[in-house]
Amino acid sequence: MHVLGNICENRENGFNFLRLLAASGILVAHCLLAVPVTIDSIEAFYAEFALAADLLLAVFFVFSGFLITASLERNQNLVRYATARILRIFPALIVVSVLLTFVIGPAVSSLSLVHYFSSFDAWLYLPRAVGLLDASAPLPGVFEDNPVAGAVNVPIWTLRYEVVIYALFPPIALYFLKCGLPTKGMALLTALIVLLGAKAWLHSDAPAGGWIHLANFSASFVVGSAIWIFRYQVPHHLGIVIALWALFAFVSDPVLTYFFGVVAAGYTFIWLAFLNVAALKAYSRRPDYSYGIYVIHFPVAQFIYNLDTSLHPLALTVLTFAVTLPLAAVSWAVVEKPALSSVRACSEFLQTVFQGLRRPEAMASASQARS
Repeated sequence: MHVLGNICENRENGFNFLRLLAASGILVAHCLLAVPVTIDSIEAFYAEFALAADLLLAVFFVFSGFLITASLERNQNLVRYATARILRIFPALIVVSVLLTFVIGPAVSSLSLVHYFSSFDAWLYLPRAVGLLDASAPLPGVFEDNPVAGAVNVPIWTLRYEVVIYALFPPIALYFLKCGLPTKGMALLTALIVLLGAKAWLHSDAPAGGWIHLANFSASFVVGSAIWIFRYQVPHHLGIVIALWALFAFVSDPVLTYFFGVVAAGYTFIWLAFLNVAALKAYSRRPDYSYGIYVIHFPVAQFIYNLDTSLHPLALTVLTFAVTLPLAAVSWAVVEKPALSSVRACSEFLQTVFQGLRRPEAMASASQARS
């Protein structure tokens, strides 16, 4: 039986395609659930659709845990790590938020241009969205009559938790990555127990909802990290996929159901990523449109629905994808790819600056020592 460690070093894998698939699945879920929610046949399966969307979100964090742990194990340069994370998340988010504030907002607002730009909400939207302070921040007179009234770009709410996890993970990882497998295993198991216990203790309807999301996404990230760390012990086999989904179906406790769903979905997607399938490997050389789809699709869906409120959810889904994909391609070519191409230069510049800042302190210390 093959183990992941024997095949996961290959950079030709299916992550690009699977990220695209997961982002597209979230687009479908939002079009079927979050925008119209008026079709009885869809409402009957609301919980199932919602859980599927939650697991697709979790898969992104499993991927991050897997790939970022691998990256930190190979290169423990925290300046480059932070630069890469910042340049992956914020440039596209800033451009989309600027266009929503100053182009789309005024175009679709029910208010006049004067009233639109004289509203505090118009000027507060950009710092709220880009600062990840309020994903539900409205723009004046925009999408007010849609079923999700006033929602402009709700999906970016997950980015706040992504940034928090990215900030907290490196100092912990750099300590435990130097330890042996038993210590790493105990640390990962302890982290999962703490996170699951925290979620079980917190109530989803309480003001602690944000902490529950953090616990969910952190647990997903830890699952991905654990799969990488134990890659030489984890089999790469369809039987594991089937067993995990069977366990997921068997468990009835809400906390454990979600957790086993994350494990099953996360392992399944990683298993798929390293299948010896030529089409999957070939797609690894293509652009990664997943982030663009994620940060663009909801405003597009709201805009299309605003134009024609009689649209069937399936028609809305097709139209949203047809508009979002080209926009995501433009975002990749014009914003995301250039930003990612500058990671090395930016990180080297920052390292030079930090070294320059430390040099006077070192010279002062040396001078005091001589005196």
